[in-house]
Amino acid sequence: MILVGTTAGILYVYSKDAQSLLGTYKEDGKDFIDNSITCIDIHQIRQKYAVVGFKKGQIALLDLSKLKDNLKLIKDLHKKPVVSVKFCDWVKERESADPKDWMFISVDSDGKVVLHTVVNLKFGLLYANDFILNDPVKNPD
Repeated sequence: MILVGTTAGILYVYSKDAQSLLGTYKEDGKDFIDNSITCIDIHQIRQKYAVVGFKKGQIALLDLSKLKDNLKLIKDLHKKPVVSVKFCDWVKERESADPKDWMFISVDSDGKVVLHTVVNLKFGLLYANDFILNDPVKNPD
């Protein structure tokens, strides 16, 4: 798949082989007006999942086969543009064909680094646990 994020906050998903549009993702709400997509990562093992960073600090975990809604939206950790998102490879993910756990790291323009874990609780509820690894604004040294 080829993913293209726009300054309007729209994610376009294209087929790599046929180069045809498979779908789009756009988050609604006032927080997403003029909210550009700043970075994207596709999971290295389960390639139907992506994580997307936004100019206003939000992060969306997406199932690319179901683009209508996000799996998890994280809105309250970064106050600056997210400049990098990257999935981490857990050994646990290799043991199962489709586990419902994700781990990814995000970095904003201030240099704040956050490790996110998203786990599937019962009944399809997803819970995000976030660990701030570095926050230069609060800890300048």
